[in-house]
Amino acid sequence: MRNLFVLMGCLLFLGSVHAQTKDTVDLGNVDVIVDSRLDDLQKLYAKPIIPDGPVLIKGYRVQLGISQSRDQLTAEKDKFTKAYPEIRTYLNYEQPNFKLRVGDFKSKGEATTFMYKIRKDYPGCFVVEDVVEIKVSKPED
Repeated sequence: MRNLFVLMGCLLFLGSVHAQTKDTVDLGNVDVIVDSRLDDLQKLYAKPIIPDGPVLIKGYRVQLGISQSRDQLTAEKDKFTKAYPEIRTYLNYEQPNFKLRVGDFKSKGEATTFMYKIRKDYPGCFVVEDVVEIKVSKPED
């Protein structure tokens, strides 16, 4: 009996509930107030940010030699610079050795092509992954 009263109460409640329909909804206007600085920020972030000058990226270099003698690699560096003045050279110290690396290549393919070009003069050279400098210039507007 108690269940019957609960069921009747639920039916009466559900019968009196009406869902909103399109006919009963009052469509109005919405006013959006936007700060003018948001438009300025949107224009600023819409432009790509291109740095002016060198950018450090993950790239490749060709390693010419490794030695504990800095003088030996400095002589190799001078010899290479005379033969290839347009290619940058790097003499790095990673304990306990000095490493002579050349070039700033974006891809392994570029570094490998250059390695084969100089392999006659430097038979032990090989390609290594390194952080390299790439020069970027802003396009003229």
